[in-house]
Amino acid sequence: KIRAERSGKVLYVDSGDTLQGSAVSLWTRGENMVQVMNKLGCDAMTGHWEFTYGEKRLLELIGKMQFPFVAQNVNDINWEDPIFKPYTIKSINGVAVAIIGQAFPYTPIANPRRFIPDWSFGIKEENMQRTVDEVRAKKVDLVIVISHNGMDVDKKMATRVRGIAIIFGGH
Repeated sequence: KIRAERSGKVLYVDSGDTLQGSAVSLWTRGENMVQVMNKLGCDAMTGHWEFTYGEKRLLELIGKMQFPFVAQNVNDINWEDPIFKPYTIKSINGVAVAIIGQAFPYTPIANPRRFIPDWSFGIKEENMQRTVDEVRAKKVDLVIVISHNGMDVDKKMATRVRGIAIIFGGH
């Protein structure tokens, strides 16, 4: 209804903990929430408890998403190659908006390591700055971070990384 009323003026982002946590999500291993988010028109998502499904299942769920799963701070543990796209750029009412993902940096501590044995996490402040600089060089009008850092880490990151306009935090 909101999208219909405000055509082209709505941005729907999700900062994680959405694919896990209900009985139906448990039974479908997250797929039910992907279906809901697809119908609602999610524009981008990052993660936290989604990683409890393990690398293989999470990648399967992402393959069913009609929107990007972004996380600038998740890399291959051996080569440090990025696992996910770090950002997406959307046009909202003629405004170019970069949406950068910041997954929960302490995932290997909060979850059993066996779920995500080949991925590294962390705050990765320097990489965040490089990512912000990259999207700013593309002349975006607004840089948004969807984060699962937690409020204290988000506040500190906002003082240390130049160029972020808004942090939508979840945790």
